[in-house]
Amino acid sequence: ETEDKLAGVPLSREKGEDAGAYKITATVDAKANPNYVVTVDEKEAKLTIVANNDKIVVTIKGHTSTGVYNGKEQTVKGFDISTESKAYDLKFVEYTKTDAGDSVVSGTNAGTYKMGLSKDNFKNTSVNYPNVTFEVTDGSLEITPKSLVVSAVADSITYGDDLPTEFKWVADSLLKGDSLDNIH
Repeated sequence: ETEDKLAGVPLSREKGEDAGAYKITATVDAKANPNYVVTVDEKEAKLTIVANNDKIVVTIKGHTSTGVYNGKEQTVKGFDISTESKAYDLKFVEYTKTDAGDSVVSGTNAGTYKMGLSKDNFKNTSVNYPNVTFEVTDGSLEITPKSLVVSAVADSITYGDDLPTEFKWVADSLLKGDSLDNIH
């Protein structure tokens, strides 16, 4: 009795490492199998790589800044991005906000200015990790009022003279170009 072995039928698969289905194909070397007429079943065999559905949390924290009113525009921009996952690559996080105010906020007058970051501004582009959620803390600029001391200038009159209708005053740190109204 002679034992014959099937030879010359290599299997290969379509290239790819991401989640998805990859075709597996076989080719036949007819000369390597003279005792058989080998045909390949045309049913499409596939290698399926299943996405990792573990929950991944990506944290976005907008930059913040505080300043004192100085009459000039102040700005804060950008955000920090992180995750505790060792497997998920942050290159798969896409920032989708594309208007002129991209992660920037500016202000001149005293007040709080919000950057406007939200989880709607971020998108996961990884097919391998589809279960990504975003926790977003908005960035902000806070400009606090400048301290200003207004002092009345001493004045004197002689008894019986008309009383002054206005008094003079000085401000210790009023910025050039700014003025105070309704000081009488």
